[in-house]
Amino acid sequence: CVSDGPSGCHYWSQPNDCTAISLVRGTRSGVASCQCAEHSGGDYFADPLNGADTSAIFPTGISSPPSCRFGTLGKALSQATAGSRVVATRTSIPATFNAETFPLVVPAGVPLTPSDSLPTPGDYVIGFNSSAPAGVMLGSSSTIEGFTILNENGNATAAALVVTGAGATVDTVTLEGT
Repeated sequence: CVSDGPSGCHYWSQPNDCTAISLVRGTRSGVASCQCAEHSGGDYFADPLNGADTSAIFPTGISSPPSCRFGTLGKALSQATAGSRVVATRTSIPATFNAETFPLVVPAGVPLTPSDSLPTPGDYVIGFNSSAPAGVMLGSSSTIEGFTILNENGNATAAALVVTGAGATVDTVTLEGT
């Protein structure tokens, strides 16, 4: 039974089939509706085109459906802990992450990597466009691989990449811009 709002009239409505659109039924919005499944596993997915950090379906960083991916690397990194990965993915190249809040902090023990089996930095671009003192900060034993970090009118004196802990790995990363 659904209320039409102002008049207070109620009518019967067929419930949405959430599984038909790869979602689950939940109440995060306060009422029963379709939403992303709870996150499980070690990977958090970020997709600048199909993902979102907030929406009516409550993205959780799972891979499928694409609308349940996070829209920014920063959101995925904020959820990741040692032993999990943040995986950048896309449906078309290049995937440009330019709606980030900087610096991007890669937590200790977390790899930041693309979904491709062969990392190609030109396919995944982090567009640094902030006055922050750094683009990406790597914690102890963290990794960044397969990205281009591009200064897009960000702080000209900022470091593109800062290692703040021991044992961090930088692999197949291109730095561009001034």
